Amino acid sequence: MFQKLFKYEALAVGRVMVPVWLGALVLAVLSGGAMQLQNLPPFSGTPFLVILWTVVAPLSVLSLLAVIAVCIAANIQRFYTLLGVRGYLYFCLPVNPWQQLAAKWAVAMVSSAISVPVLLLCSWLMGGDWRLTLFAGDHALIRIEDLDLTWQGVGSTAYTILLAALAVSFVYLYFYLCIGIGAHWPQHRLAASVIVYFVLSFILQVLLLLGLVVLGVYLYNMLDYEYTAFALVTDAQRTKWTIRNTLLIASPGLLLAAANGILWAVNLRLIGKKLNLA
Repeated sequence: MFQKLFKYEALAVGRVMVPVWLGALVLAVLSGGAMQLQNLPPFSGTPFLVILWTVVAPLSVLSLLAVIAVCIAANIQRFYTLLGVRGYLYFCLPVNPWQQLAAKWAVAMVSSAISVPVLLLCSWLMGGDWRLTLFAGDHALIRIEDLDLTWQGVGSTAYTILLAALAVSFVYLYFYLCIGIGAHWPQHRLAASVIVYFVLSFILQVLLLLGLVVLGVYLYNMLDYEYTAFALVTDAQRTKWTIRNTLLIASPGLLLAAANGILWAVNLRLIGKKLNLA
């Protein structure tokens, strides 16, 4: 049943996102094409190309922002309908609450993942050199010799991608939480969700600021101590510092993973409580 839910949600979001993706690509091609043609001697200074680029270039930039905004809004709107006007319909289906949540979350993550290469491609089409190839040639976009294929380089890249995925997941689950709490209100649920969002955001910002201050003081004292005493300690102490530094680097990922787990559990609880659906 999860596969059917996922397919249904993917089609619903796709009907919104596919035209946005295609529109952004078309505008990027027009903007970049007009700029590339102006660099060729036969077309340099052509009034039509100048006017075309002047008009389309700002629209191309706005289209990139539209891809991000529409992607987030479309996926949040799908969850809002789960606890709103279509709530009874969704909960009449023979599926578990986690499947409802997982289907919407999975589609949100997939659509966001697709939006990333679309945005990169649009950015390259708008301002890049169209003579570029992928790996080979004088205009290679990515040179094999410049890639860090060591375990450290591959691990750093994979960890960065994981952090980005966890951050995107946190954003969606956080919006889901605000909608779930706002759905407790008998009326004006959208306004209540917005209020909850700003209140929770303020609390999280204060906690984050305090955490950064504590972390900054800790790092300052730690680095100052290590630089003055590193040459005097034993190998065992150095190993201890290496493990501690590794855990410090991994701490953002661990914190994001824990936050995602907490938000997932709370959202699942809110869905399972059969809110006062309209």
